[in-house]
Amino acid sequence: MVHPAGPGFVLITNHHQLQYLDTRTPHSLGPVLTTMEVPTDWKLNDGAADAAGGMWVGLVPPDRQSRTGRLEHLNRDGVISGSVQAVGLSNGVAYDPSGETMFHADSSERVVWAHRIGAHHQLLHSRVHLRLADDDGMPDGLTTDLAGGLWVAVYGAGEVRRFDADGVLDLIVEVPTPQVTSVALGGPDGRDLLITTAREGYGQARSA
Repeated sequence: MVHPAGPGFVLITNHHQLQYLDTRTPHSLGPVLTTMEVPTDWKLNDGAADAAGGMWVGLVPPDRQSRTGRLEHLNRDGVISGSVQAVGLSNGVAYDPSGETMFHADSSERVVWAHRIGAHHQLLHSRVHLRLADDDGMPDGLTTDLAGGLWVAVYGAGEVRRFDADGVLDLIVEVPTPQVTSVALGGPDGRDLLITTAREGYGQARSA
């Protein structure tokens, strides 16, 4: 989401708040966009801005129980204008090149959904785009490329996988640490693959 003051601001989660951070000044917090109305033990987890300047953000209950979380859309002014219900562990959000389909990872269900979203952010249709096996890793962060490919960080498997526009696996990038959390495309020409990993549950020795 674009801050009214222009470039240099990023939107971060601060407990249950979505707040702007001024990257031009170290540790300088800007205005709060909104405070999400969720119980104190819930958390905000992953999200992505859309072409209209709004943002979808995941809301996760503490026990990550199946189908108790949700994904909500915020307008530029912070007002909630859309919702996807019955989500487990909400994670990556990405859009196809047309901007008409939103991909959304429900990690605890090992599913990536494809949602058709209306002009007013209402849910028009949902289908399972990918489903990973129970003995596989979990889909986590997502990104898409201009050819319509979907890149999925697979937590627990030590891999980033690319699926073509039809959902067919066509590339695997192995990562030397198993807990792969997110992926993005960047660099000067948009062809650098950026990958993050987690050390959740790891002690110092295992991390080393």
